[in-house]
Amino acid sequence: MIEWTWRIERSNAIACGSWGNEELWEVWLNRCTGQQVADVQTFGRLPEIMVSTSNDIHILSFATTEGQPEWSLLDRRPDRLPNLIVSDGVLTAED
Repeated sequence: MIEWTWRIERSNAIACGSWGNEELWEVWLNRCTGQQVADVQTFGRLPEIMVSTSNDIHILSFATTEGQPEWSLLDRRPDRLPNLIVSDGVLTAED
């Protein structure tokens, strides 16, 4: 879940983003649907997140307002792992 600003990158350009053409959102979100998650990384001094898919699409958060990066990584499986969030500038697990 990304609360604030985000973008989707293809291999050599930004495909769409939260401040871009809304008509592209559905197209690119559909390209992500059903793909395997190939990698998950955090980056930046205040942790942002990048999720990479098996078809070389990358979904990134990047907050541009005061406060904390507003994203969380949720596990919906029955024997789930804790949710990951940013709290006080630190990557934090919460149940």
